[in-house]
Amino acid sequence: MKKSIRRCAVALLVIAATIAIPPVTFSQTAPPAQTSWTALQSLKPNASVVVITKDGTETKGNLRSVSENAIVIGAGLKAKDLRRENIVAVYATRKSIKKYTLVGTGMGAGVGTVLGAATGGCGSHDLICFSRGETIAVAAPLLAIPGALVGFLIGEGHSKKVLIYAASRTSE
Repeated sequence: MKKSIRRCAVALLVIAATIAIPPVTFSQTAPPAQTSWTALQSLKPNASVVVITKDGTETKGNLRSVSENAIVIGAGLKAKDLRRENIVAVYATRKSIKKYTLVGTGMGAGVGTVLGAATGGCGSHDLICFSRGETIAVAAPLLAIPGALVGFLIGEGHSKKVLIYAASRTSE
């Protein structure tokens, strides 16, 4: 009885420690941004972008085309032509759903492994008995599924902004 309480306490501490790790630990730093106008031409067509103009307006949409003097972005059937001299910065946005889903899957499987190891084993008064290996084999994939779902939902709400172009101070 005391061993199973101790195992559950250890499992809960591991879960609490895993949840307490800040999400920054799992992220990577972005490469330094290129600030030249030609860097915009390296973006794929229909890439999701955010354009900030001198008056502070943020325009979100998909990249349609880039010329020497303007950028064309669109949302649906609408297209907007933004002149280079009015643009302060251009960011490419990417959703990182895959990373969050994988982290959630791993955390769910880890929690399932810890709980399976803590609750598995047989006592002398147990009516139904499963070995630790059997409980781990069931609990890890069983908890990996909701972990993946939670990771997917968290990733759905996060998007990463990467600076592609920043106007130089002299051009303003």
